[in-house]
Amino acid sequence: MYNLMNRNQIHRHTHTCFKRNAHLCRFAFPHKPICQAKIIEENSTEFLQNGGRFCELKRAAHEKWVNNYYLEILQFWDGNMDIQPCRFNEALAHYVTKYIAKVESEDLNDGVIQAINRIRQEESDIQQKLFKICMRILKE
Repeated sequence: MYNLMNRNQIHRHTHTCFKRNAHLCRFAFPHKPICQAKIIEENSTEFLQNGGRFCELKRAAHEKWVNNYYLEILQFWDGNMDIQPCRFNEALAHYVTKYIAKVESEDLNDGVIQAINRIRQEESDIQQKLFKICMRILKE
C-alpha cells in the first residue's frame, strides 16, 4: 500500500500550482496537520482559504504532501486522485461539468475531442451527454 500511495498520491509542485499566485500553491500544499477531521462552515474565512473545501481530513505532519484518497479506489485505479466528500447533488453536478468542460486539448487526443463534440451536438439530456463523454474519456 505504501508504494501505491507514494507513487500516486504525493503532491509535487508543477507550473499549474502557481497559476493564480506565484507564492501559494492553489491546491493548498503543504497541508497542515489536523488532529481530527472537521467540517468547515460555508462562507467562513477558513472555507475560502481552503479553496471551497468544507471538510479537512485527519492528517499527520509527515502526510503534508499526500493527496486525499480512498484506499479501495486507489487499489483499483492505481492513479492520482483528490477525493473528498460532496455535500449537495448540485455541487457534484457542477464539479463534473466543470471538469469535463475544461480545456486540456494537449492532454486529449483528437479522437476524444471529436467524440465530445459529436456528443455535445446530440439531442439528449445533459445526464446522458455527461455519461457518454465520461465513458469515452475513460476508454482512452
